[in-house]
Amino acid sequence: MGRNIALVVDTDVVRAASGSSSAQYARLCATILEGIRDGEFVLAMSDPLREEWLSPRGSGTGWDYYISLYAYTWWSDLKNRGRVRTYELDQRKGEQILSGFRDQDIRSKVQKDLHIVLTALCADNRLISGNRRERGHFRDACRWAAFLRRMLWPWPLATVPDWLAQGANVVTDYLLCGPVPARETDY
Repeated sequence: MGRNIALVVDTDVVRAASGSSSAQYARLCATILEGIRDGEFVLAMSDPLREEWLSPRGSGTGWDYYISLYAYTWWSDLKNRGRVRTYELDQRKGEQILSGFRDQDIRSKVQKDLHIVLTALCADNRLISGNRRERGHFRDACRWAAFLRRMLWPWPLATVPDWLAQGANVVTDYLLCGPVPARETDY
């Protein structure tokens, strides 16, 4: 089905995913990870994304990383199966994305999350994230960074499991610069 299609998974999804949780968002995120594993997709990774996933959160108790223990086990399983690809990021594209943001506050928010988009651009232009605000900023950048127009960023996040089950194919509504989805739920 999804064999060899490389997907980027943002930290918000791997942080929230919990296989044993009954919370709706946590279960949705776990379902997405399971869909990637079961659909035989490849996980697209970069050094900055890996560093973010493995950053300590600072609580000092138990599992203390941004990636959940459940997601870490999932990631390890994908690595053992040879289904993780690491990409070198094209910083020139990052500079082009940032160049159009005049508001320094927005520019710094975009710069903080630029690595996930750059990773997806190096891979198969598919990104999974539940961050609507971040998606909106990158959608704005489509005006001056035409290469973003090929980016698939399914929204709302609740639609991702079905998209994965269908093979993570190009869906016009999921193009970052495509039509705005009618549903405005956060996930």
